[in-house]
Amino acid sequence: MSYPEQVAFNWLISNNISFESQVKIENYFVDFVVDNLIIEIDGEHWHPEGNEKDKIRDEKLKSFGY
Repeated sequence: MSYPEQVAFNWLISNNISFESQVKIENYFVDFVVDNLIIEIDGEHWHPEGNEKDKIRDEKLKSFGY
């Protein structure tokens, strides 16, 4: 887990939020799932704005109800 992911993990725990981490959904791994909400801790370095792969991934995950 990256440092920003650890911060998010600790925040979720300290606020008693039920979640799963590093969840595989179809061919994708997501950082956190809270109910039907996906939380991704990404940065501009790894996921530049306008990244077409991320847009496709987001639409696919939305089609699964997230």
